[in-house]
Amino acid sequence: MPGLSKVIVLEPDARARRQVQLGFEREGVPTAAAATEAELAPPGDDTGLVVVGGIDGHGVELVRRARGWLAGRGIDAPVVFAGRGAEPRDATAAGADEVVRQPAYLRDVVTIGRLLIGRPADQRDRIVGNLIELTGVFTLVRALSALGRSATLTLIRGLRRGEVRFYFGEVTSAQVGLIHGQAALHQLLLWTDARFDFHHEDIVRRQQIPLSRDELFADAERFLEGVRDSSGGLSPAMVLEQDLSRVQSLARQIPTEVYGVLRMFDGHRALADVLEDSAYRVFETLRVAQRAVEAGLIRVIDKPPPRPGWRTVLALEDWLVGGEPRDAAREAVSDAVSDAVSDAVSDAVHVAVNDPRPATIRDARGAPVPAAKGAGQGKPARKRRKKKRRSESDPAVAITAAGIPEIDWGALVPRIVGAEVGPLAGVVPASHVSGEIVTSARSARGTGDAPPPAEPTIVFDETAERTQAERAAAERAEAEARTAAQAERAAAEARAAAERAEAERVAIERAAAEAERAEAQRAEAERVAIERAAAEAEQAAAMALARAEAERIAIERAAARAHARAEAQRVKAERADAERAAEARARAEAERADAERAEAERAEAEGLVAQARAEAERADAERARAEAQARAEAERLAAEAHARAEAERAEAEAQARAEAERLAAEA
Repeated sequence: MPGLSKVIVLEPDARARRQVQLGFEREGVPTAAAATEAELAPPGDDTGLVVVGGIDGHGVELVRRARGWLAGRGIDAPVVFAGRGAEPRDATAAGADEVVRQPAYLRDVVTIGRLLIGRPADQRDRIVGNLIELTGVFTLVRALSALGRSATLTLIRGLRRGEVRFYFGEVTSAQVGLIHGQAALHQLLLWTDARFDFHHEDIVRRQQIPLSRDELFADAERFLEGVRDSSGGLSPAMVLEQDLSRVQSLARQIPTEVYGVLRMFDGHRALADVLEDSAYRVFETLRVAQRAVEAGLIRVIDKPPPRPGWRTVLALEDWLVGGEPRDAAREAVSDAVSDAVSDAVSDAVHVAVNDPRPATIRDARGAPVPAAKGAGQGKPARKRRKKKRRSESDPAVAITAAGIPEIDWGALVPRIVGAEVGPLAGVVPASHVSGEIVTSARSARGTGDAPPPAEPTIVFDETAERTQAERAAAERAEAEARTAAQAERAAAEARAAAERAEAERVAIERAAAEAERAEAQRAEAERVAIERAAAEAEQAAAMALARAEAERIAIERAAARAHARAEAQRVKAERADAERAAEARARAEAERADAERAEAERAEAEGLVAQARAEAERADAERARAEAQARAEAERLAAEAHARAEAERAEAEAQARAEAERLAAEA
């Protein structure tokens, strides 16, 4: 991304101008702000962006002047129009490179400015950058949506690729891996480190995300808040790995579904990658990860492995086992299975030895084990193993894990019916009594001093075999009935939980819709109040102007009448002078009287002119005072409308929050 250059903000509104300036300066970008370009020094070579505001035609004219101002200095800097009331095509025709649609957030204007700053004209249709240097995915997508362009945003992180498509500013589709639509956008919102490529192009409106712009970003905000609340101290950028010794010690308590999630924490994937690759939903996977960290099953690695480049192709072992050699991975899996088998067999033997009641020995999966396989009567079928097995403990001692936290894994992820009856990797014996090589047991009625036979005997007892088979079938049917009942009970609980979740979701959506409706009503009321105040101010100004114009016309007419009267008197005086000149000296007194009368009339005319001029100045003062009063009244009405709108919005939010809490309490 180009280096940060100087930003020039041209905005007639002082408050908005100051906010935009502070927004850029908070990002470390030097900024100069003024109402018009005439108030600033000529632009220099460090000028990288011009942000223009304004309302209606004044904003478009300001864009045109700014473009001419830059062209006069030979500076090729992008111009972004963030004003109101003007058509985007008019602003573009006036010289704006991008037009921010309203309503827009200050963060969106700053993000768009940082994307375009310092870019030449031939590179503004395709923008390449990095999320770490700019902002998050949520702010980036919202800012690009405000441009109203048809374009494609491509995100690349390592070997993962995501895509968001815009149709005239509408987020119409999203994809990451095999995920499409709104779920894909949720996954992309968790990316914190990725390269992005935004380029303009004509696209087809797929409408994979059937939400408006406001609804989509409100849903995205709720999703991010939920992730923050569910993740605890975890971050999507964290890389975690399993504590294999801890996982093996708790193997019998971890369901198969949870183990499938834990297996993905291989020390190479970030938490965001696990959330994307998991077969469960984001929040379920987050809850499992948080509980696993608390139980010590997974841990944050101190030094994450180097992340592969976005063009790197991994070796086959890296794709299969996450970087471990195949032999080591195979040996680790074999050892884990062997340990689980040993634990299961030991538990079965422990039950057979310590329980005084005649009971059927069951394996790890709950299937009945024949009596010939109990309490040390037979040898393991696989006694010749090439690999060394760990030392087995005394069968009479139960194997328990001290300090194991009680975790209800079933409440974290949906369970598969019938897939988890007993602990993981149980042993199911496949042989019966018939044909087994057994040693003779001591007689329960004897004295106990008879030595055991030296040679094993082979037992062929079809009656015992049939009886054992019938008993096993009955016990299997009973176990299947219990499993079915448990499955039905779990399904009913899952349905009830789904209904509660659906009711909560509907309540939250209804509260959000009411809040959005209240916000829209507040904005509409504020807009109407501002328009009404502006109309009243314009009407007052027009009335003051009309009154001043009428006074000016009256003054001009009075001056014209006085001038005509003076002119008539002057002609009359000249005629009288001519007559007096023609007459004898005897009429000199009369001529002098006429002259004095003419002088008096002239003085009166001058007094009328002076009076008319004073009335004009007084009218100008009254007009200025009326304009000041009208302006003050307009500002007061606007302030009252804004305060009233803020109060209504706060009341609406409080009502929506109370309604949501009530519905949540009812749910």
